Amino acid sequence: MAQSQVVTNEGYALIASYLSGATGADTIKSVVALTACTGTAAATKAFATITESTESGLTIQDASSVTVTTTSVAGDTVQLDDILTAGATDTIAGIAVCNDDDDALHGYCCFDAAVALAVSDTITFQWKESFGT
Repeated sequence: MAQSQVVTNEGYALIASYLSGATGADTIKSVVALTACTGTAAATKAFATITESTESGLTIQDASSVTVTTTSVAGDTVQLDDILTAGATDTIAGIAVCNDDDDALHGYCCFDAAVALAVSDTITFQWKESFGT
């Protein structure tokens, strides 16, 4: 499926904070399904065109795993994985990644076409950011 990904300005600030030794709230941790998804790098958690799903199983939650992996240079990639399971029908336009206390939008992925989910349908999500050469 075609898609577009954006790391937000808020996301870059979180990366800088983490690189300077921050822990806890500033770490990349949460994932949420989006029912509306358009925007730019200036988007924030409160951005009008980034709308979070309110349906059970698709609301903001801790990702199943956040790991450091390798793309080019050892430890140059952060990978976040999760499987969202719809508790009710919903149409998903994208997925967002947030910080640990869920108040900052690190980045988002908008789908070119919305995905209709029925009860118990799943959507598997993987977010990778590489910092190597």
